[in-house]
Amino acid sequence: MSFFDFSDEVGRARQEAPDDASRLSAKTAVHRANLPAAVRRAGFRYLPSGGQFAPGDDDLVIGVAAWSDPDLAALEDLVLTARSNPVQVTVFDIDELSLPEMVELLPGMRRFMHTPVVIHYRRGGIIYFGEGNDAVLWLRQL
Repeated sequence: MSFFDFSDEVGRARQEAPDDASRLSAKTAVHRANLPAAVRRAGFRYLPSGGQFAPGDDDLVIGVAAWSDPDLAALEDLVLTARSNPVQVTVFDIDELSLPEMVELLPGMRRFMHTPVVIHYRRGGIIYFGEGNDAVLWLRQL
């Protein structure tokens, strides 16, 4: 089962688009609309704008660009790993939260240049902060 494959919905949205702008932005619109429910179906927690987060015993926070196929593939790969691991996974869309909101919500968050962004907290403290390909490789070793 694929939790983060929205290709059928994107295809329909492109076919039903009333104009070029809607057709060109269909992937982003569909992915952003479907991401929260997909995150919950995968057994993860979704952190929306205005949400709250407090690091606990073992928390993994992942910021993704909803439109990024590699980011969603990393989440898909994590589904099986996380089920055999006691870590609590929380996901947020980097386009939904401003950087100041990320910094306020997530202790130790800092400016980043690549996605996904991964922060691993253990007993309330950061044990890993990574971004981009480094973060994907780190997630694979969980």
